[in-house]
Amino acid sequence: MKLPELKSKFKNRYAIRIIAGVLVVTLVATGSSVYSVNAAKAGSAATETVEETEVSEEAEDTEDAESSLKDLLDNGSKVSEKEIGKEETVYVIADNTGKEQKIIVSDHLINNDDKDTLEDASTLKDIENVKGDETFTQSGNKVTWQADGNDIFYQGTSESELPVTQKLTYYLDGKEVTPEELAGKSGEVTIRFDYTNNQKVTAKIDGKDEDIYVPFMAVSGMILGDEFSDIEVENGKVISDGSNNVVVGYALPGLKESLNVKDDDFDGDVTIPDYVEVKAKVENFKLDTTMTVVMNATNFISADSDNDTSKLDEVFDTLADAMDQLTDGSAELADGVDTLKSKMGDFKDGVGTLQSGVHAYTDGAGKIASGITQLSDSIPTLSNGVGTLNSSAATIADGVELLDNTLKTSFTDQEKAAMQTQASSAVDAQAEAIKNRASAAVDAQAEAIKNQASSTVDAQAEAIRSQASAVVDAQAEAIKTQAEAVVDGQAEAIKNQATQQVTAKFDNGKYDEVKNQAAQEIGANMSSMTGALTSSADVQTLINGAAFATIAAQYPTETAAEIQTNHAAEIAAAQQQIAAQFGNTITTAMGGAVDTLAQGVANAAKQAALEAAGEAALGGAKIAAGEAAVTGAKLAAGEAAVTGAKEAAGEAAVTGAKIAAGEAAVTGAKAAAGTAAVSAAEQTKSTMAASIEQQSSGGYSLVTGARALANGTQSLADAVPALTSGVAQLKNGSAELVSNNQKLNDGVNALSDGTDAVIDGVDQLSDGAHQLADGIVTFNEEGIEKILNSYHGDIEPLMDRIQAVLDAGEDYQTYTDIADGVNGSIKFIYKTDAVKED
Repeated sequence: MKLPELKSKFKNRYAIRIIAGVLVVTLVATGSSVYSVNAAKAGSAATETVEETEVSEEAEDTEDAESSLKDLLDNGSKVSEKEIGKEETVYVIADNTGKEQKIIVSDHLINNDDKDTLEDASTLKDIENVKGDETFTQSGNKVTWQADGNDIFYQGTSESELPVTQKLTYYLDGKEVTPEELAGKSGEVTIRFDYTNNQKVTAKIDGKDEDIYVPFMAVSGMILGDEFSDIEVENGKVISDGSNNVVVGYALPGLKESLNVKDDDFDGDVTIPDYVEVKAKVENFKLDTTMTVVMNATNFISADSDNDTSKLDEVFDTLADAMDQLTDGSAELADGVDTLKSKMGDFKDGVGTLQSGVHAYTDGAGKIASGITQLSDSIPTLSNGVGTLNSSAATIADGVELLDNTLKTSFTDQEKAAMQTQASSAVDAQAEAIKNRASAAVDAQAEAIKNQASSTVDAQAEAIRSQASAVVDAQAEAIKTQAEAVVDGQAEAIKNQATQQVTAKFDNGKYDEVKNQAAQEIGANMSSMTGALTSSADVQTLINGAAFATIAAQYPTETAAEIQTNHAAEIAAAQQQIAAQFGNTITTAMGGAVDTLAQGVANAAKQAALEAAGEAALGGAKIAAGEAAVTGAKLAAGEAAVTGAKEAAGEAAVTGAKIAAGEAAVTGAKAAAGTAAVSAAEQTKSTMAASIEQQSSGGYSLVTGARALANGTQSLADAVPALTSGVAQLKNGSAELVSNNQKLNDGVNALSDGTDAVIDGVDQLSDGAHQLADGIVTFNEEGIEKILNSYHGDIEPLMDRIQAVLDAGEDYQTYTDIADGVNGSIKFIYKTDAVKED
């Protein structure tokens, strides 16, 4: 059994009180004046210990209990003024009948001279250093320790016979029962301690060999709870601590035999007991433990006496003085307890304040823990939301930067050619319509063109007739040439007349008709381009990001995930509004381009018509004039020639005008549409780039703001693991904080509930202290004084036997063995098992 385990066997604080308190009672057993003084001090301290710790728990810290036990026992074991070199304590673990089960010996070698080695002797087995790392060698019983100037503490086991054995016997209502039968029973219970002294020597008394027992003093005690009442102790006392009863009894086994006396040899109530008996009424019997301390009585005798009984007169005088001191001390104790009693009202108020404070603390701790738990449960959602936000913000930033770079990049020649080709294709798709509109314009001027041609012919009618009739066949080619020359002479007039007619036609509504028709065709193509642009993925991503940023600015205290969840409808509405504004911007920009293109088409058509009409009229006049001249000449009918020339010239002029006007209109529309498409697209890109790079009042544009948003969400995402870890630690810490709330509340409530009991206990303690003071006076008068009287009357003749007893005690210094020339002290501590129901 290791030292900590051994200490745990003797950790009961009440048992230590028993040992201390019983030293007062044992004054009657020894004949030592020196021990009387120390016992008086120890008795006073024991009484104070009981009073001061009456509400403490039974099980105290093992180290504290061992230290207290050692200090209290040292009051007796070190009274002797001899220089002790070996202190030995024997721990006896016994069952509840007193039968030993295990013996453990603890030795302390005192290195008074700081020696490097210490010589010792021991019969112990399994020797183990329990407080240091010093080593030893052993030869037989001789043990040599490498002390290095230190004290040595070691322990071991022994199977040697104990010098004193004890037996516990239990009775219920006068009938002997086993401990197991007694557990849980009710009735009148008797517990008897019988002690047997096994250690004796032979001495010469009046010339005869007599058996003299080593003088051992056995002190036994136990704690009896409130299930015990009407407690009586034979050879002992009952000390109440307010809630429990401390029973102590003493015996001097073998002393009567050594002195060859009987109880009736003494006057009054003085006896030399060899047993202790406790009687009480019990409900549901149980007994935690009993403890017995057995000590060599000669340890309490001063070295100055040299064990000389001739000095007993001085010893008994000192005993009387010590009793006076004990009487005075008990009176002071009673006064001190009265002071404690007067302070109990303040104590109760303080406990009430403590109770309120503890309840407020535990309520607050519980609320903190609940809030932290909710925060911890939300962390996964926050982490996922931050991840989504971070990914989306990066995508938005990348998209905005791509769009910005795209808008700032000029169209390549290939892109311009593609747009012009697309515009030309759109005009080609309307070519027939454009030609038909040009043909219709010429048809509207057909009569004017014919009249112009007819007038030209009329102006040359006579010449035509003359030539036709004179030289038709022979001069046909000459006739034509001449007719053409005549027409050439009138070219400007013919052209002017044709262009006047075309101008008049356009001024009377044809220009607006061509322009509106061109605007409709070009506008239809522009709408398809606008729709394709606004529906592109990049533009849509930009619109979504701008909508989210607009709404987020209105709720600066909310997280991105909260905004996405709580304001989805507002974000959707913002997306629609921004998309509409974007479409309007493009439509406005392209609207100007459509008007410009349509106006160009109309101008081109008008110009083409003017040019075609003049040339057509002139060409027709030439052809008509030549052919008419030849025909008229052939028919020899001047009038017929003129009439034919008129008709031919009119139809030819109209047909030529139609062809020229159609081709010119298509060519002009293509050129104007291509140029307008490229110009409009470049203007649109420039406008959009300026819009997304324009800085707001906060100093951010859509491009820089989207990138700042992406950087911020990345920092937020990077901080989430640390936040998660911190919240987890905070949650664990709060859980640990509140885990003992209930115990704390229960404890302070129990303290509050027990306050009145404490106050009642102090009242009882005060009464007990006064009773103790009165009892010590009685004890002195009826005990000590009678002992002194007995000594002076009957005991003095027994001095030879007493001297033999003292000599036997002086020689017994160790249970195991001791080195030559070393003084030792020895004490035995017996602890029995509990008696309880299973």
